[in-house]
Amino acid sequence: WDQSKDTIYASGCVTGICHSSLLVPGLLAMLLSQKYVPSAKLQGSPQWYQDAMHALLGFCTGYMIYDSFMGFIVEVWQPGRGPVLSSDDWMYLGHHILTSLYMTSTRWVKAGHISAMVLMFFGELSNPFMNLKLILEKALEQDCCKDVTWLPTLFVCNEQVFSICYI
Repeated sequence: WDQSKDTIYASGCVTGICHSSLLVPGLLAMLLSQKYVPSAKLQGSPQWYQDAMHALLGFCTGYMIYDSFMGFIVEVWQPGRGPVLSSDDWMYLGHHILTSLYMTSTRWVKAGHISAMVLMFFGELSNPFMNLKLILEKALEQDCCKDVTWLPTLFVCNEQVFSICYI
């Protein structure tokens, strides 16, 4: 296992798994506790609901900033040149910026929070499986993991679960 770049990459993936594992149950509880009206105003909601909604949106926005930093500074940094981004990287960065703006705007206008949480829930539901897939791909490339006979099976099973969740 390469102790530098691959370790940083895997630690970023583990952070994503932790983030989603904390966020998804909270989002589910919030979404099940209120009537589904995607454009509902926050004003009429109980105070505990407003506080929890702000906490969940803030937590997710903070993660988007962290993930942008890891993806665009740490992973693609080239000494003497800075971050070198591909066209896919620009799309990923655009996704992070627009998602952060959307979550922030729902807090600012105090409406649209339910639609934001629905999108977050379904987006984050597949995240642990996607990040596990990325970790397993790296592990399968390493000499130290070549003799782990169950690793390819775990990779295939996880990939199938990920594809179902991603739909």
